[in-house]
Amino acid sequence: MQKRILIFSDSHSHCGVGINMAALLEELLARGYETFCAQQREDTGIQRRLAKLGVRYFWFPRAPGEDIAAFINDQATPEKIFRETRPDLIFCANGTPAGSHGAIQAAHKLGIPYMIREGLVAEQFFGGNDGERAALRRNYMGARAVITKSRENLDFLQSRLDLPADFGRVIPNSAADAFFTPRNEAARAARRRKLGLSEEDILCFTAAGLRPVKGYVHQIQALRHLERHALFQRIKFAWAGDGPMREFLDRQIARFGFADRIHLLGHVADVAEWLDAADMFILPSLGEGMPGCVLEAMAKGVPVIATPAGGTPEALGDCGHLLPETEDENTRASALAEAILRWADDDNARRRAGERARARARARFTRAPMLKAYMESIEQLFAAL
Repeated sequence: MQKRILIFSDSHSHCGVGINMAALLEELLARGYETFCAQQREDTGIQRRLAKLGVRYFWFPRAPGEDIAAFINDQATPEKIFRETRPDLIFCANGTPAGSHGAIQAAHKLGIPYMIREGLVAEQFFGGNDGERAALRRNYMGARAVITKSRENLDFLQSRLDLPADFGRVIPNSAADAFFTPRNEAARAARRRKLGLSEEDILCFTAAGLRPVKGYVHQIQALRHLERHALFQRIKFAWAGDGPMREFLDRQIARFGFADRIHLLGHVADVAEWLDAADMFILPSLGEGMPGCVLEAMAKGVPVIATPAGGTPEALGDCGHLLPETEDENTRASALAEAILRWADDDNARRRAGERARARARARFTRAPMLKAYMESIEQLFAAL
């Protein structure tokens, strides 16, 4: 009898969780599972394609971000979805640890097994009191499997919630096959023309939601440090993504006179082509699982400058530039400016770093092994039921 799997997620389709969720949905369909997805209402190309392939979508009445506390504690909505779909397994694709709390309570009520795949594990998501942390611990201990994207995230989870040493499994994030194609010179030229860049200009690219955790303000601060350097005129930035910081960043860019240096692209579907146009990738994030955008840059052979957040050091190894771990914003911005200058002034160093990154991504972070590992966990779970 055909097994029924429902993916339940508090995330949206354009983030790392959503991109991996779409890849897993497609893999489940290919392997003959009856497949459902419960998430916030959207209308994206990948969702339309997956719906045509056979995924049945169930939309939440409102997006989780509209009232996160209400979403976390809502059991009625997931229970209604679960009763209609009658899944054999619920796969909780979490953006944050509490994101599936209501769904897990509904799963317990209905006796449906569930597994959890965490997106970002960080202190700010572990509740404000012992009761909330105890509830999270019960959710994890009741799961048939728990997966994190990085060893750092799993270690943090185990220590913060006093979970067993053998608890959980790490399945590293991955980049889609499209990012491993050689650089498209025509796309590079077209994207750079769109921004008014010459080949001598140095394009620093970021693809991430416009949210405080992604560290965009540190890039603005770094650019202020760069103003006094001779290379300043050649250094430009392009940021792909949308989010709640858009208006704030627009104001900051105007305030410091950087409108001709920082280009806000909004959401773009052709991230791979923007990586073709880029000379380095920057992610001064304050919290990560294992950032897919870093893996995509590595796959494209674009050298990466990033903070050592979450699983980022596991991703980069020795083939990128990790900024110092610090709480001081000026120190972080100064270190970022120095790293940008170092690579902006040395084409060969940039090229070598990009080549090392591409080789590492090919060896460790392709899509097929990640999906194979997910399916092994799912099939082991069904075998044990």
